[in-house]
Amino acid sequence: MLLHVIDCSSPDPVTDYELIESEVRAYDPKLESVARVIAVTKADLDLDTAKAAAETLAAHVGQPVRAISADDGMGTGALMAELMALVAAERAKADAEDPLEIPVLRPESRERFTIEPAGEGRWEVEGRRVVTFVEMMDTEMEGAYDEVQRRLDRWGLVKALRRAGAKAGDTIVFGESSIEFEG
Repeated sequence: MLLHVIDCSSPDPVTDYELIESEVRAYDPKLESVARVIAVTKADLDLDTAKAAAETLAAHVGQPVRAISADDGMGTGALMAELMALVAAERAKADAEDPLEIPVLRPESRERFTIEPAGEGRWEVEGRRVVTFVEMMDTEMEGAYDEVQRRLDRWGLVKALRRAGAKAGDTIVFGESSIEFEG
């Protein structure tokens, strides 16, 4: 739903309305089918001018146009009621339609990792991304070891190690580096 608000002091409210409509169409042509409500605002400044602008616009668009004033609240209650009724009608219409199925595309990872047992309590991890990451990290530096653990968990390596049978305290080898598995 779109609410067009046109200033009643405009010398040509129809041109203002058409300008807004052309911008809406340029933004997305699908918005052409969206319900519209039109209001002329600032009726508190000159009620006769606001009513005349609303009548001119109503004749142009072929639907009622309200004269409102945000300053003193004139017509805003009725406008809000109209908008809420329109929202309810649009929701009911959307609920009655078949839901739009949006495909979720998840590209396969180009590079994963493999885990192989390398003796009692020792596991070797292969995979360019994960091995390069661990080898480049200085795990003695404050916070670095925690970052390694966080990323390994995020990449699914911790879960994969558990499935493979790794236990807390096992040694996990990444190329030339190794860390203790926290489990």
